[in-house]
Amino acid sequence: MSGFASELSVLLVEDETIIALDIEQIVEAAGLRVEAHAVRGSEAIELFELHRPGICLVDIHLLDGPVGLDCGRRFAEAGSVVVFMTANRAALPPDFGGAFGIIAKPFTNTGLLQALDYLRRVASGEPRPERAPDGLELVAERSNFATP
Repeated sequence: MSGFASELSVLLVEDETIIALDIEQIVEAAGLRVEAHAVRGSEAIELFELHRPGICLVDIHLLDGPVGLDCGRRFAEAGSVVVFMTANRAALPPDFGGAFGIIAKPFTNTGLLQALDYLRRVASGEPRPERAPDGLELVAERSNFATP
């Protein structure tokens, strides 16, 4: 299990309550579990260390500023499948902050559901479709991601 509490648990890092609630419902509909929800970078780091989720959905701009990028990089370095959820793709550096992929806001419920199914397969080591679903942009050099 690579040191993670559950390969199917999700850390949601999103400071907008309505968006977070919407994402949480879709995560659950995808058969995953939101293990924790953070609205600040410092809180996200603490929750990550506590729960060690297999998947992290991370907004870039949080209540304590544009710190989501640093959080996501840290989570990816620890082996989690990190996806940035942002309306500002241009804010990401060329390496996408170490993330596996990006989901652009606004997203559709169907698109997010399909992306989460794909991410579940990645995090659990299951076979996955060769092509990512619409709405999930993969970082090319990490598209062959395998959990340690």
